[in-house]
Amino acid sequence: MFDIGFAELLMIAVLGLLILGPERLPKAIRTVSLWLGRLRRSFNDIRQDIEREVGADEIRQQLHNESIMASLQEGKDKLDRDLRKSQQKLKSMERDFEREITGESAPATEADITPDDALDTAQSEQSQPERAESSDLTDDSENRIQPPASDDSAPATDKKSDNDKPQ
Repeated sequence: MFDIGFAELLMIAVLGLLILGPERLPKAIRTVSLWLGRLRRSFNDIRQDIEREVGADEIRQQLHNESIMASLQEGKDKLDRDLRKSQQKLKSMERDFEREITGESAPATEADITPDDALDTAQSEQSQPERAESSDLTDDSENRIQPPASDDSAPATDKKSDNDKPQ
């Protein structure tokens, strides 16, 4: 750490012996050792705190990523449900169309009817009386006097003359 060799350590010991004397040197060495131990422990504590904080940051980041992944998964599930509903509606419409084409008027089974179809049927039944009332109004309009039809005896202007024919 401090890159002190054996010769340098021996020099420090000799100087300490000369300055402090043989009586106070062991006590001074113990005091210095205690302070060095405290310094090492405090540095280790600081290092562990930093490592814990970095680890906590990593955990926070991981939790954040997991929450993002959970929300993405939730969105994916919702899209899958919507897609399945749309596919069911399309299949139902396809079956209805095929029935119309083939001329079958077989009633729809309960498996073919979805809740949305039932709602649409109920809404169309409610609007049918309104249509009947409006058809009564249109029947009256048909009874009105019609303008005379064009005369078929009038000369046709669409006929080509002999001059218009290509030669």
